[in-house]
Amino acid sequence: MPTPRELFERYQQCQITKDWQGLGDLLAEAAVMEFPFVPPGVPARREGREVIRAAAREGWSRVPLRFEAFRSVVVHDGRDPELLVAEYDLCGTVTPTGEPFRFPFALVLRARDGLIVSLREYLHLIEIARPTGRAPAIASYLMTPSSGPTPRAIWEAMLGCHQRGDIDGFAAMFEPDGVMELPFALPGVPARLAGPDEIRRTLAPLWRASRERGRRVIRYEPVAVHTTCDPDLIVCELALVGEDGAGAGYRLLYVHVVRVRGGRIALLRDYADVRAIAEQLAAPPAPA
Repeated sequence: MPTPRELFERYQQCQITKDWQGLGDLLAEAAVMEFPFVPPGVPARREGREVIRAAAREGWSRVPLRFEAFRSVVVHDGRDPELLVAEYDLCGTVTPTGEPFRFPFALVLRARDGLIVSLREYLHLIEIARPTGRAPAIASYLMTPSSGPTPRAIWEAMLGCHQRGDIDGFAAMFEPDGVMELPFALPGVPARLAGPDEIRRTLAPLWRASRERGRRVIRYEPVAVHTTCDPDLIVCELALVGEDGAGAGYRLLYVHVVRVRGGRIALLRDYADVRAIAEQLAAPPAPA
């Protein structure tokens, strides 16, 4: 069974060769990869082996960099046998120009049963952006005072309320005149809820019934988060991974259209897989 240090060595090789298939083979099924110093527009967290593998395939295929070597590698083995911390420089060449690069990194890796269960990679944001010509824009972004939480941060906080079953917190995230629309609503569920009170009053019994049946949300897997020309609007494709009262897993697909205003949700349009939800509720799907 490979140790954390051996897994890190294999991780290096996957980076050098851009072997996204091999990277996935190093990961536990529910592995998490995080980028605490994330650049604008890049997800800060990815969950699940296949999600991480797909992101590596897409990212490595378009980045204009040839990775050649890990230099100045310092590995710190933790007292916790599952934990490893590494410092290193990733060196290579900018393929369009032939210019060499050297990017410093820090990485925290946790392994269990011979597989990586979590990776946190800290990167030098400005240096990595420089070969792509995005460094000035990112520097400007970093130096501009924040005007409040981003639409994505608000959406992720909303998902957190749902996962915890916090209906009060969920409803409070909406503007006083905020609206939640369910274009694919199940029979008996209103297609439009206006204001926090109506959202709370309508959804609370549904959430409570779900908990009483033993259903729980394990995690969300963002398939894609799309920014738009409107800075207050995002479109999110995601999957809810859950478990029913008998311990059987399920996966439900959604699309969210989210508009924010003043740090709260002005509009949430929730498109759901009605057939799959109806099956989870042990009820026949709505008639066509």
